[in-house]
Amino acid sequence: KLLCRGRIAMQGETQLEASFDLIDSSGALQMQATGWEDRVFTVPDRFHAFRSNPDLAPLSEPALAGLLPAELCLRRLVALPEGLLDDGGTIWKRVVAHMVLSREERALFYALPAQGPRREEWLMGRLCAKDAVRDWLKLQGQPALTAAEVEILDGPLGRPLVRITALAAQPAPSVSISHSQGVAVALASHAGVSLGVDYQSSQRVDTEALIRGAFSAAEQPWLALPSAERSFAAIALWAAKEAAAKAAGTGLAGRPQDWQVVAAHLQPSPGTPAVARIRHTGSDYDVALHLDHASSPPAVIALCVREAVPQTLSATPLSQRRNTPLTDTQSPQ
Repeated sequence: KLLCRGRIAMQGETQLEASFDLIDSSGALQMQATGWEDRVFTVPDRFHAFRSNPDLAPLSEPALAGLLPAELCLRRLVALPEGLLDDGGTIWKRVVAHMVLSREERALFYALPAQGPRREEWLMGRLCAKDAVRDWLKLQGQPALTAAEVEILDGPLGRPLVRITALAAQPAPSVSISHSQGVAVALASHAGVSLGVDYQSSQRVDTEALIRGAFSAAEQPWLALPSAERSFAAIALWAAKEAAAKAAGTGLAGRPQDWQVVAAHLQPSPGTPAVARIRHTGSDYDVALHLDHASSPPAVIALCVREAVPQTLSATPLSQRRNTPLTDTQSPQ
């Protein structure tokens, strides 16, 4: 038998040094290693739990619980501390990628710019979407799958498409992804619907520049509001346009003013979302606008489900009826 004796000491906050002795039963030294150095990473508890068991400790969490129909599975993922995944030569970003992505997805991941936030945003969005899809599969009584078994690939015009080889005989669910300023959200539901989700934070947003670029002259009455309400209306209606365009499968294609706000109710009764109707090339898209109170200040989560029953929305701009709630209106889900 051999006895191993070691000494480990921290050399600063991020480096350790160690030495080891191997001693036989007679007490004679058989081998010695000195000068072993290694890097120490301090990570949040939730990342450590995820790294140890990603299926039992996902980084994302269900969002808007109790406010959505059961068949809509929405997940929210708050970014890890800035710089964590880039530390140590981006080692943790690559670790996560190889934990949760398939071979084909990893090719997409490595094709993104190595520098800047794009890889991390893409990775966190994909991970959030995989969790939302797995929630939906659980509702359908399907066997539990790992994140890597649920592939999120790029479809036409960048629309995310789900591929599950283990369930190839069944239609894959629909999914939509959004991320803004460190938060990713993803919405999943059955294959028969077109989904659009958008997450918009109000932090570091130039409201007036947004209004000038995204809204036509015909839409200005919806934004003729006092400053604080004007800022919220601009962000909420911009999110509505993004969600509608994603549900259409085209995206805004750099032409947000082609997606017209034709009705809105941005001051709903407590417990119900704000709503907006977006029109594009003769088609109407009803969008529910929820507040994400987990963010400070609250962000907007816009949800558009193309299968939704058309709603009856007032065509009167909010500035003309701020204290007059809509009647006979069912919020689109």
